[in-house]
Amino acid sequence: MRRHQWLLSLSLATMTAFSFGCEDDDDNDVIVEAASPSPTTPTPGLTSPTVEATLPGNTFESTCLETRLLDMMSTTRRLVFGAAGELSKTETFFLGDDCGTSPYLVYESTGTYSDKGPNSDLVGSNNIDFAIQSTSLTPLSELLVVSFNTRQYCGKKDWVLDQKVDVTGLSCDSLSLNTATQAADIYVVEDDVLYLGSTFNYDSAKDATRPTSVDRDVSYRIPSIQ
Repeated sequence: MRRHQWLLSLSLATMTAFSFGCEDDDDNDVIVEAASPSPTTPTPGLTSPTVEATLPGNTFESTCLETRLLDMMSTTRRLVFGAAGELSKTETFFLGDDCGTSPYLVYESTGTYSDKGPNSDLVGSNNIDFAIQSTSLTPLSELLVVSFNTRQYCGKKDWVLDQKVDVTGLSCDSLSLNTATQAADIYVVEDDVLYLGSTFNYDSAKDATRPTSVDRDVSYRIPSIQ
């Protein structure tokens, strides 16, 4: 029994001595620090800066719009702004109210536009002037051709299906515009969407009243980014 106690005491003494011998009291400790996280590098191509569309060189199209012109109930508009100030407007009318697949009449006008710079009253908008030089009508329905010839619409009685007719300066129940008709308007482009003045009507007066607001119920978008 005494031998066992002596061996146990020896073992404890040996472990204590080993423990003290393993203590590191010098100053040459090697400290390993956790590496700082690398800065996150953005992946190229995931985002791109927003670039607002400008008028020159772009085409804008409207959604289906309600109309009450002759017997027609809906229409779509296409505005082409040339790089050198040329303007082309195409309006396609439909009998139904949903701009269906069967167009009824095409109304085209051509001329020029001139951006006059920021509007002083409406922040973010620009003044723009239109000068319409020619207009034309193209009937796309036999029923409309018969109606036009019977009524001698625009003073003509030789309307033909799918044939464009120059009606510049003629009286056509509010469809025609006189040569060199002027229009003073404003416009806003937001997120590549174009809004024109709330009174987007061509007036025969050169100094027609410029609208004071834009019509946000009628928007025009670039077809490729709709």
